[in-house]
Amino acid sequence: MKSSNNNSYCLKIYFHVIRRSNGTGGQSIESVNEAFNILNQDFNPHNISFNWDNQIDYIDNDSYYSSPTTAIFNVNNHQDGIDIYLYDDSSSAGGRANGVGQSSEFWVSGSYWKTPNNPLTRSHVISHEMGHVLYLWHTHHGTYNEGGNDNPCPELVNGSNSDTCGDYVTDTPADPHLQFDVNQSTCEWNSSGTDANGDTYNPDEKNVMSYTDVNCMEYFSEGQGERMRNAINTLPYLQQVVTDNCLVQKLSSIEQLCYDNSQTLSISDISNNSTTWQVSSNVTILSSNNSSIIVRATSSNSTGNGWVRAILSNGVSIQEDFEVGIPDRNKITIEHTTNTNGDYVLINNIWSILTSYHQDHNNFIGAEWDWKFEPVGGNMSILTRNDISNRIDVSVSGEGQLIIKTRVYNECGCSLWKDAAFQVKKSSTNPGGLFDGILNKGF
Repeated sequence: MKSSNNNSYCLKIYFHVIRRSNGTGGQSIESVNEAFNILNQDFNPHNISFNWDNQIDYIDNDSYYSSPTTAIFNVNNHQDGIDIYLYDDSSSAGGRANGVGQSSEFWVSGSYWKTPNNPLTRSHVISHEMGHVLYLWHTHHGTYNEGGNDNPCPELVNGSNSDTCGDYVTDTPADPHLQFDVNQSTCEWNSSGTDANGDTYNPDEKNVMSYTDVNCMEYFSEGQGERMRNAINTLPYLQQVVTDNCLVQKLSSIEQLCYDNSQTLSISDISNNSTTWQVSSNVTILSSNNSSIIVRATSSNSTGNGWVRAILSNGVSIQEDFEVGIPDRNKITIEHTTNTNGDYVLINNIWSILTSYHQDHNNFIGAEWDWKFEPVGGNMSILTRNDISNRIDVSVSGEGQLIIKTRVYNECGCSLWKDAAFQVKKSSTNPGGLFDGILNKGF
């Protein structure tokens, strides 16, 4: 299961809709189409697509309708495809695959229990359950004791055992179990915790295989994609569902959109479809046709997350997400060492390590950062060393207030300066010469 595999796979799927015995309730044709589109949207970036013949198997039975169970897996099941059983939005909420890497069926049912109570069948939960079929564990697997016959073990934050513990995927960070306790607006975990080494967990709240807020589920990692492709290539029950004739409609990829340089995005395999284009508020359409669109940032001040969405006449919706404009200053923090008093303090003539971070840190690994130091009153002598990307060492001689500023560059330019105010004190105010600053607090 560890060999590299970049092949493309087309998998046959069957949709079953559970209704009352009299034929009422259940999912509409439009809802099933939306579920199909979500699957392709989430899996296509990993060279996995799905073939569906647009037929729906209706299971009209009151005994199944309200209370999903694994008994449904025995109804009209197939060996040559993945069976997807969809319950009514009013049924008990949840999803269940028939094991992890063991069999090719799952069900999804009900609506999310948190406002705005999204139907789970039309959310990334359907991709979460498909992930189990394709041999993905939860990102908290092993770290949180959820059972399993694979001798699970906790994954460490430093990643040293990530290929043999946790979810066995090295590019998904250790996850202690988010328990859906994630801020729906910011998609940030509301809790905290440390591993066996005392290292602080920093889980990925947007990974589809986590127990994040349903509205924050967004993607699979590259490593998860490779694990799924390897599973398709090696597991007998998945080899049986491989087919062809998957029409994969993709939107070309971009990472950054600037104001000065427009970008063209094109749809592959447009066929005879007509296209409706939509963009986020910080993106402007310069021109478009059925198969492509030319866009740029709305203004030189535009920043943040942007997207372009193509809605095809066959019901397929595909979207490309990217960063817009210069880096957002409000997403930058300056960190120092910790102290319970909560002040930003530098000790006279003691070397201090300062590190700056951008909230979208993965986009700024190895990026160029600038630093500025501006004393406010008093005489200060400032020395720096180890100016390496987003980290710098500083030693200050003198007393008073010091404004420390940082900014970061991307291909659109540099961010505005981010400020943090530090007090410089004599070492006598801090016996032992320890730092008196704080960690994880930025202005």
